[in-house]
Amino acid sequence: MSRMTEETRKRQPFRRLAADQRREEIINAAINLFGSRSEEEVSIDEIAAAAGTSRSSLYRHFEDKGELYLASMRTLSTELVARLDAVAFGGSPSQQLADRITVYFDFLEEYGVGYADLLQMSMHVPSQEAIKLASEVRDQVFQLTYETLEIAEPPAALRIGLQAWMAGLEWTAMEWLRDRREPRSQVEVLMQVQFASMLVGVAAYDPDVAIKLDWILEQEPPGSPAALFVRSLLDAVTLRMIGNCTRMLGPG
Repeated sequence: MSRMTEETRKRQPFRRLAADQRREEIINAAINLFGSRSEEEVSIDEIAAAAGTSRSSLYRHFEDKGELYLASMRTLSTELVARLDAVAFGGSPSQQLADRITVYFDFLEEYGVGYADLLQMSMHVPSQEAIKLASEVRDQVFQLTYETLEIAEPPAALRIGLQAWMAGLEWTAMEWLRDRREPRSQVEVLMQVQFASMLVGVAAYDPDVAIKLDWILEQEPPGSPAALFVRSLLDAVTLRMIGNCTRMLGPG
């Protein structure tokens, strides 16, 4: 799948193409346009012009703009999951997570607003198909995360915690994409920290997750994202904090 340049917004010369190839070019043109503006702001005529075809030809492949939007987003969803899945195994769990967060931000920077709209359901009238597609993407991301943690059957507490973290990641990434007020590297680190905090919080109430957390820590070498987080946490601890923690652990 190739990204098209700014010049593809102008009409391309008509070319005779096989039906599958024409459909793919229309989808690529739509992806390019949806990446810079919302679905409502992009017209069928613009997409047809960018794909080098006619409006009538476009309608032979797609019933309406909504169907084309979903086809484009499905193509992008497949691409995103493939990129996340390609993150090399072998590193520590926290390094794999950090690498996947980077891949996620790379993807959003590349494909932008259109995919953000899908995940946040900010289309004018979200269809059941759009809701299902966004849910399928999240489910596949959850599964990749469970595989990284080597968890076959995640307990309910971990599923809930991961869903909450994923929602936070999506919201934070979309907000950053729109205003970019904070350095991207800082946002990525904060998302890693949020994941670690979620995992520790769940482990505090679920013995099985606590055992898994102990296993994760055994996999983390010095210098890994998890190790840097622990060091930063310890550096932030003051004697006053220790005193307050001791007070809270007292009788009562």
